Amino acid sequence: MRPRENLEELKRNLLEVTKVSKDHGPNGGFSEPFVIMEGKVKILDRKIGIEELEGLMIETGFKRFDRITTGWGSQKFNIDFTLGYGTKGCGILLEKNKDFVSHIWFDFHPACGPPERIVDLYNYIFEISNKWNLILVDWRLEVIIDSKERNSLMTYLNGDFEF
Repeated sequence: MRPRENLEELKRNLLEVTKVSKDHGPNGGFSEPFVIMEGKVKILDRKIGIEELEGLMIETGFKRFDRITTGWGSQKFNIDFTLGYGTKGCGILLEKNKDFVSHIWFDFHPACGPPERIVDLYNYIFEISNKWNLILVDWRLEVIIDSKERNSLMTYLNGDFEF
């Protein structure tokens, strides 16, 4: 998720991601990287307390992961500054900087998450989008979702539209 103030910059980045994927990724991989910068306004600037977001997570019924790892192949490393909730394929990751959230990611593929969890995920995303003026960017599907707009968000989560 990203601060709404970065919308125009995010649109430009999304166009570049689309171009790179067409020019350098025809076989499911990329031959050239494109780094997406954070933007002028950062989630950390919002001073969203990690305890507040964790409290909202508890309300959804999502369970906290014991550990978060990163890596490639057999090389796996624990990440101590990221919290994760949910299930594989339908999870929320919160990167923290001391007591505040610095990034919010979703491990979610529209229409692939457990149906009983889509409503919980919807409620969570909708609430934090409205409270902290955030938007949802799906770089994989190359779309920006106005997560403050109920119909757009539910349509995205159900995978009911073409990209």
